Amino acid sequence: MMATLTATAAVASSSVAILPFRSHKPSRAPAGIRCSVAEGPAISQPRAAGGGLVDCVVVGGGISGLCIAQAVATKHRDRAPDVVVTEARDRVGGNITTVERDGYLWEEGLNKFEAIFGEPKVERSSGGGHPLRRLLYYVHAPDPSHLRIHVTDFHSNTWEAIRSIHQLEDMRGNIGIGGSWSEFIDYFVASIKSEDVKVVLHGQLDSGGATSAKLVAHKAKGMPLIFVTLVKLVDFAAREVMGNLSMQLFMAFNEHSDFTCIP
Repeated sequence: MMATLTATAAVASSSVAILPFRSHKPSRAPAGIRCSVAEGPAISQPRAAGGGLVDCVVVGGGISGLCIAQAVATKHRDRAPDVVVTEARDRVGGNITTVERDGYLWEEGLNKFEAIFGEPKVERSSGGGHPLRRLLYYVHAPDPSHLRIHVTDFHSNTWEAIRSIHQLEDMRGNIGIGGSWSEFIDYFVASIKSEDVKVVLHGQLDSGGATSAKLVAHKAKGMPLIFVTLVKLVDFAAREVMGNLSMQLFMAFNEHSDFTCIP
């Protein structure tokens, strides 16, 4: 939520208007942001405060849209003095927002994402060669706006992928998963938890490990595939991931079993 507040504050200090992308009754507007309400199903020609056409229109009032609007309105104000952000909802922030209901506050985004551990199938892109070491993967959300994937054999292959909410939205569009954001996340989780998760290794699998890899998963046969390109980690970064994964596994085991850690 801090990122949303920072971006909102930055936009509020520049010449940016937030307009509804479709007709609705706006609820509350973020303090300091100049908001306009348009009648009709959509805005075809957003107008500036003085009545003329605006210089720049940013579609979507999520964290990316707000940051782009702020950058244009401040760094390129000479070229685009009037910037409009269109938003379908009655608030800005996109998938990152704070909800207040029945006296409680909670964050939306990836903060509800429960960590996933698993052992994927391991394949070579070229086939053949020596037997491959078994891998473990760990998928978790270090904060409400990012998803992190770690894969390791605790030897010569340790990989990482970090995806922001914006990148996950792009993935959602690329693989053709419709519905709401929560439905996409449910599909992603079901795919990662399925028996059809594999890591494909590329390059020479010698003592130095594979040169590149990707994680592939899908909920069921015939359904859209989830592809995640993995970045190889070495030296301290790889050791840090292996140590953290070991500790997270221990904590998960300790939490879901009768095992008790004795100091």
